[in-house]
Amino acid sequence: QMAKKGYTKDSVWVPSVTQILKHVSADPEKLNEFYGDLGTKAAKAISKEATGIGKWIHHVIEKKKVVTQEKAPSQEAWNCYLAFQDWKNTTRPVFVHHELKIISIILEYGGTIDLIEDPDNLTITDFKSSKAIKPEHKLQLGGYSLLAKEQGYEIRRLRIVRLDKSLGI
Repeated sequence: QMAKKGYTKDSVWVPSVTQILKHVSADPEKLNEFYGDLGTKAAKAISKEATGIGKWIHHVIEKKKVVTQEKAPSQEAWNCYLAFQDWKNTTRPVFVHHELKIISIILEYGGTIDLIEDPDNLTITDFKSSKAIKPEHKLQLGGYSLLAKEQGYEIRRLRIVRLDKSLGI
């Protein structure tokens, strides 16, 4: 059964695109292997820490905060921050929207887009602090693109930016 994480619009609840993808793309064999190798308690602790890093870096990006290493919850979180700063300084994106929540009653799902940038060539950019880019990350961007197009955005490009937790690049 899918967790009740989603959005409400006009008193209608819809799931988030990420929750839909977690539900349909879960690989029971890989999950069993992950939990079996580490044990349930250790595996849940690793997942919780990874989720915490992702939430922290998204919060920092959303609030356009400048932080010091002492303010980062861990070295891995700091490395993600350094990677974001490197990406931002290299690409110099023009922010159109960040952390944009879009809900579609027609498509029956919603999502929060990390960044829509480049007004002349609208691009959805999704930041990932995971160890690798996974197929469901690409599907997530496709879901966001459909939501944005329904709202009238002429999306031209989709981009995933992986913020490396170990190297900070």
